[in-house]
Order: sequence, then structure tokens, then C-alpha cells
Amino acid sequence: MSMRGARTTGRGRFYLDAEGGSYWSVTTILGILPKPALPYWAAKKAAEYAADNQPAITALLKDEESGREAVIDLIKRAPWRYSEKRMDIGTHVHQAIEAHVTGRPFPPIEDERTAKLVGHFHQFLADWQPTFEASEMTVFNRTQKYAGTLDAIVVIDGQRLLLDVKTGSGVYPEAGMQIAMYRSAEFLELPDGQAKPMPKTAGGAVLHLHDDGYSLVPVQCDDTVFQLALYAREIYRWQNEVSPDVVGEPMTRAPQQEATDANP
Repeated sequence: MSMRGARTTGRGRFYLDAEGGSYWSVTTILGILPKPALPYWAAKKAAEYAADNQPAITALLKDEESGREAVIDLIKRAPWRYSEKRMDIGTHVHQAIEAHVTGRPFPPIEDERTAKLVGHFHQFLADWQPTFEASEMTVFNRTQKYAGTLDAIVVIDGQRLLLDVKTGSGVYPEAGMQIAMYRSAEFLELPDGQAKPMPKTAGGAVLHLHDDGYSLVPVQCDDTVFQLALYAREIYRWQNEVSPDVVGEPMTRAPQQEATDANP
């Protein structure tokens, strides 16, 4: 999956345009949104790993010096190993979609789930007959200081839509913010670095590829949602650019010199 101009730091991804301007990534910005279900999901995945891998855990615990710490590290990282595997599958699916749009040969698919999801994508093509106008295109909004990589711009039943492809467990409301920020980009950057005005779209939708098939889900991504997304951008800016310098060093004062002369 192409990420032209993207750079990753400890605080997230940002993009550089052809003129060297720096813009925070849309997905990095929206990562600031609260996810109340995440701690419960992580706890469940860690517990499942512990329950399903007792022999390996028991073997590690036999090491009296480092076994306990090794087990703790193994279990606590289980949710993120699961998440990374899912992200890899999503990347491979996006690569296959980009290959379809650009007419390049499909990348080899070795993972069974990836092959299943790509098959569901082909079923979507057969059912809806979309015309792809762009794929994996980097878009920028200089005024609002953000950028991102949209999945696709398609025409379905005569309407141009911004399409985002998801391979996770569901479609969540922040997808509307993500698509709204892409739709409100000022320009997109071509592979040769040239800027082209962002085409107007009638709306947005998520193509959710899941184990049982696919769902084409419309999402609200109008100006109301875009303005709310900008609040998320400002919270991100507060946390990562402003708040680190808000609290200063403790103030000091020179000791007061005691008077030595007696009063007349």
C-alpha cells in the first residue's frame, strides 16, 4: 500500500508535500479520539492468550530467574500481536485492490483470510460495477494543516463517492470524520509530485470486507462532521504541540538577607 511522502515519528505519522511542507496524518489526528472499548478488548485478548497457551506459559515459569517476567511480557503483548497481524492482512488487501485499480499483477496471497477478503472484494466489483477514478492517493489541506491517503474515489450508479476500505471488526463513526477530512482536502498529489485540485464527491462510503462477505455502508461525511473533525485536530495539536510546553520549571527566589542593623 503506497504512502507517498509519509513519515513516522514517535508521535504518529505526518506527510511532506512536494514543497517540503509538513502535515499531520488524518489517521494520526483521529487516533486522539477516546476508545472506551479498547481496554476491555485488550484485557480479553490477553486473557484468551493465557488460557490458550498454558503449556508454553508453564514451561517459561520453570525459569526461576526470568520466567515470571517473560510470561508477563508475553501475555501483555498478545493484543498488539493480534492487532499487528490484522493490520498486515489489511495492508495486503489494500495492495490487491490497488493492483486491480492500476491494472498491475496481483501480489501473491499466501494468507487464507486475506484470500477470502480479496474474494469478497471481487464480489463487490461484480455486484456494484464501480468505476475507479483514483486509488491510494495522497491528499492535502494546507489551510487546516493535515494530509492523508484515501483508499479510492469511485463512481457507483452515477455518483462519485469517496470509498474507504475496512477489514476490521466493524464500521465505526470516526470513519465519517476520516472520509470528511479526505473529501475536504484542497488538492491531491500525483505520483510525479504535481498537485491536482481535489475532485468534488457526492458523499462517502465504507466497503467493509469481513469473514462472511462484504458490506457497502454509507457514512455521513458532510461539513458538520468535518467541522467536528477539526476539533479533534485541535485536541491533537494541544496534546502533541502545545501541552508539552505549558507547565514550566518551578520558580525560585533568592534568599532574603536578614537585617543586621538594629533599629534606632
